[in-house]
Amino acid sequence: MSKKIICKHIECNTETHDYLGYCEYHYSGGVLGTGETYEQYQVIEQDFIDFIKVVPINDDEHLKVHSPVLRDIIIRCCVQIEVFFKEWAKFECSENKNIDLLKRYNEVNKKTNQIKGARNWNFRDYFFIKEKYLQTRPLHVRPMETDIDSFKSWIIESDLPEWWNIYNAIKHDGINSKKKANLNIALESLAALFTLHCSNRYSRNYLKEFSNANISNSSGKLRVRFGQISSPLDTKRYLFKDVYSHFGRGIEIETSKKSENRARGIGKRV
Repeated sequence: MSKKIICKHIECNTETHDYLGYCEYHYSGGVLGTGETYEQYQVIEQDFIDFIKVVPINDDEHLKVHSPVLRDIIIRCCVQIEVFFKEWAKFECSENKNIDLLKRYNEVNKKTNQIKGARNWNFRDYFFIKEKYLQTRPLHVRPMETDIDSFKSWIIESDLPEWWNIYNAIKHDGINSKKKANLNIALESLAALFTLHCSNRYSRNYLKEFSNANISNSSGKLRVRFGQISSPLDTKRYLFKDVYSHFGRGIEIETSKKSENRARGIGKRV
């Protein structure tokens, strides 16, 4: 009788067979790979687009406008950003058992004698993900014809981005911080959330259905190049476009007989 193999995701006890140690659900990225988290992004982006139809973002003075609508957008963006980072960090801990974040995850609550888990993490703990995956990840903002990078200023773990600090300010002291909930901070927060979706290997695979792919054949290899990923609410008049994905990035697939068996072992990941 063969020994049962349990999914290596730190929060899964599902039996698995041939998914590189993961169950089928987590092999595909869990909520990041199914598009569930991106559905939330789309709802927020639509609300933002509705707002800038009235207050356009291509006027610098308009970026100072503050509104309860923008406050709501900022809060919803940052809640989703934290959810995304947390789910991403769980995969990182599942792949590398030496990550300090996993040690924090496994800390035991002395009162309940239970593992503290992901609730023990805070936003600063995700800095290693920013350093590993979010370096120089600008987005092109079509209505402004400019590029922005919402994570660029986060160069020290404790020196959090302005939009995150403002999110905390309006969450804990909304009355006195309401003027901080302006159009520029809403734009930065939304851009940060879209950047995460473009940067994570699971959600990026889901988003590739919204980008064009060019296929060429040379020296027995297929070369697949994906176009820039853009927010898909309006494919002709997108809000954001991922600049990074345009830098000649692609996949090479060997087509020779020698490599066919190896090719069959390639999973769903890209």
